[in-house]
Amino acid sequence: MKYDKQTQKNFDILYDLNWPTSEYRVFGGGIMSALGLKPWRDIDIIVSEKLYEWIVEEYKDDYWYSAETHLPIHFTTLPIEIGTFPASLNRNFPNVFNLETFWDDYIMIENIPFILMRHTLKYKSIRKNSKWVQVEDKDKSDVQLINEYLKTNSFGF
Repeated sequence: MKYDKQTQKNFDILYDLNWPTSEYRVFGGGIMSALGLKPWRDIDIIVSEKLYEWIVEEYKDDYWYSAETHLPIHFTTLPIEIGTFPASLNRNFPNVFNLETFWDDYIMIENIPFILMRHTLKYKSIRKNSKWVQVEDKDKSDVQLINEYLKTNSFGF
């Protein structure tokens, strides 16, 4: 598939990281970009505890940590935010996802693991603005894009 420049750049960033695909999943709107629905602004990733510990050590000079925002690690030089599985989902979306099956509910697109879009639709339908992030208008637009997509296609859902 031919992607817009930012989406292709984000794929290239993930390829360059060369992290084991069994240890992370792209979450949120990333799958919408991988399916060509919109440009890919930033990369939200859920990682295993094992990969998280490695990232903390390996990238110690390239991220900042925030216990208050929706994801704990924000890279300084890359458009990436990272949360751990299942802790970040438990904290940010308690009782929203079935954590027994969530990790395995993904699809590979361009050799990158993306959590299925049904989960994106679910969290974008319930997420609210906070003092750290203003998401409601963007999420409403994304929900409309997903619903339009589903009228003609279910791949990745």
